[in-house]
Amino acid sequence: STSNLRNKDLTQIKFMASKELRQIKKKTLQAIDEVENEFLKKLLTDILIAGPYKEKFFLAPGAKSYHHAYRGGLAEHTLQVLNAALKMVEAYEKEVKINKDLIITAAILHDLGKIDSYKYDEHGNIQVTDIHKKINHISRTVEIVSKYIPLEKENELTKHLIHIILSHHQFKEWGSPVEP
Repeated sequence: STSNLRNKDLTQIKFMASKELRQIKKKTLQAIDEVENEFLKKLLTDILIAGPYKEKFFLAPGAKSYHHAYRGGLAEHTLQVLNAALKMVEAYEKEVKINKDLIITAAILHDLGKIDSYKYDEHGNIQVTDIHKKINHISRTVEIVSKYIPLEKENELTKHLIHIILSHHQFKEWGSPVEP
């Protein structure tokens, strides 16, 4: 009902235009296309292009209230993290050996578990789901990604990917199960 809208400060709500969402999706898919490692490319493709998360990922909010708390916020946040990560790769790749494909994959997947963390109620407000109340988004991300890693494919690369996801909040006090 419109009474719910009257009680909201609409200046605090960001609505993302479909055009912006299409651009975010296009840039994310281009980044996936740049991945040369066959296994990591297949992992990203299976999850975000061919898998059950392909639409949900680009429409999900990134949070309930802090950053990117709006439709498409998760994808926008992910693209911002990816762009920052690629700037770091560019800045350091001549000095340090960097696995760019791993960085791209980790940046894109790091918050995937947020897909199941939030939902919209009948008034369009973002609500925390039961899944999020029981399993934080980092653990949920690892759970989802691990389903796409066959046992015979587990190796140092996949261990590094999972470690990056688990430690992306940097400190245990900030929600990371492990530290970098």
